Amino acid sequence: MPKANLQYLSETRLIKMLLGFSKADLKQFADFVKSPYFNKNEHLVRLYTFILKYAPHFKHPKFTFEAAFHYLFPDQTYKKEAIIKLCSKLMKLAEKFVIQQQMNDKELKSKLVLLTYYNKANQNDLFESLLKNTRKLNEGGGLRNSQYYKLLFEMESEYAHFLSAKLDDRKGDVNFQATTHSLDVYYLSQKLEQLCQMKNRQQTVSFPYRFDLMEEIMSFLPQSIYYEIPIIQIWYTAFLLLHQPTIAHYQGLKKLIQQHHQLVAIQEKRVLYTYLENSSAQLMGRVERYVELFDLYQLQLQDQTLYSNGYLQPTIFRNIITVALKLKENDWAEQFLKDQQALIMPDYVEKEDMVSFCKALILFEQEKYEEALDFLNLLKYNNVYTKLDERRVRLKVYYELEFEDPFDDLINSFRKFISKNKAQINEVYIDLNRNFINAINAIRKLTYEIENQEIKRNELVAEIKEIQLIAEKDWLLEKLEA
Repeated sequence: MPKANLQYLSETRLIKMLLGFSKADLKQFADFVKSPYFNKNEHLVRLYTFILKYAPHFKHPKFTFEAAFHYLFPDQTYKKEAIIKLCSKLMKLAEKFVIQQQMNDKELKSKLVLLTYYNKANQNDLFESLLKNTRKLNEGGGLRNSQYYKLLFEMESEYAHFLSAKLDDRKGDVNFQATTHSLDVYYLSQKLEQLCQMKNRQQTVSFPYRFDLMEEIMSFLPQSIYYEIPIIQIWYTAFLLLHQPTIAHYQGLKKLIQQHHQLVAIQEKRVLYTYLENSSAQLMGRVERYVELFDLYQLQLQDQTLYSNGYLQPTIFRNIITVALKLKENDWAEQFLKDQQALIMPDYVEKEDMVSFCKALILFEQEKYEEALDFLNLLKYNNVYTKLDERRVRLKVYYELEFEDPFDDLINSFRKFISKNKAQINEVYIDLNRNFINAINAIRKLTYEIENQEIKRNELVAEIKEIQLIAEKDWLLEKLEA
């Protein structure tokens, strides 16, 4: 229940929950609230109608408890407690809606519950009829991930219990083979998925994981009947990529994801695409990798994999624009920003800064440096990492505009900023930015060299190429090789 001192509805648990709804969810919830089967309180219908006026961000000076009260009860004296109680009831209704949606998305699980009931109630005819319809439904398509096979195992197991307890004539296998097969597929797919998660985490976190049965499973699967099952192929190939990164494994996983994309849940696809994105850094040159990342992002935008409840994570949003700009796809990046900026997570507090920063990046690539600087000046970032990013772009702008004094001042203040905040910054990012500062400063000083300038330029190019951890490496080399 909202606290008594709250003024805006945006501060309530109800609105925080609605922020996680997609546009389709908000619309469907409206139908849910209006349904007499789920709700008979007309005040809740009107309250939700008022709330929807401020969707999807739910932020507005007039989005208050008092405004909601007068919308519902225009001729009555304001009583905040009335809206608090209605918000609490609407919250409970929203929770029922989510549960209902989840059950609708898991039709097989619903039918499994009914099968269990029919079996216990000795409703043999109803059991067999429902089992037949359920199997027919399964053949029609939909997800075929490890959770599907878990539910399939439970269904086949229920049928085995039914046959062995009631219709066993001591002939045949009473469905044990089908039960075991679905259990095997569930176990193998889930085991491979867990092995992938451990192997992927081991690349960034030093932890002595035990990969029990890994060698046995990886040796067994290619010659087994289970290898023909798409979900097994996908996770098997994903583990190969993480364990032994090669272009063949990379292309194999990418092809399998595209070929069987409708069989895998969106969250799982995002994980698999992340494996591809991360592996590309090990397997490809810089330009080739940007081309590949751009293709991966476009594939995920097309099939909605990148979206969470209809929204984009801010880091993903910026990464897409950054990769597009690396490939000089400036017009594409500008259109993407225009079309998708409203889909950045609505509860992201620095959303406006993210849009301004991305606009500055685009303007910089378009060589509109003064306009880029205008957008950088709008930023009010609190995050230490985005402050690092902003300072790098600003330093590049000063370099291009030949703003000597601001350039020198920022070189010094940038170094001090890193030293002052080094406890909050990962060591990798400290090296990335310090090396960038040293390199761009060296490039600028090179412009004033009279003697042996070409020799020193070549030495600086070779030095930057050798540095593994350095931000903006392509741009720095571009300035030297121009």
